[in-house]
Amino acid sequence: MLVPKILIGLIELTPDIELDFIGNISKYKSKGAASKELDKILKEVDSRNMSMTLNVDSVSAMKNNKLTSGLSDTDLKKWYERKGCIFERDSLPGYR
Repeated sequence: MLVPKILIGLIELTPDIELDFIGNISKYKSKGAASKELDKILKEVDSRNMSMTLNVDSVSAMKNNKLTSGLSDTDLKKWYERKGCIFERDSLPGYR
């Protein structure tokens, strides 16, 4: 599967991988498990000098993984930004 290109400012970027979903569907929700797993993924991405894209879509993520609650798009985007992802203004695709 081809990873889609992403536009940040006037620069078109082609990431090496795409993060499709990360979440916690267990009883350990809100305990930092998803954050720890994302940190592991990002550490591996960085160690290989790779780039990654993702698309913030809380509604589809909850529906596709049968979750009843989760972060909003705004909160997810802030979470990804704290992990070093960048977003073009109000867009939902991110890049790291």
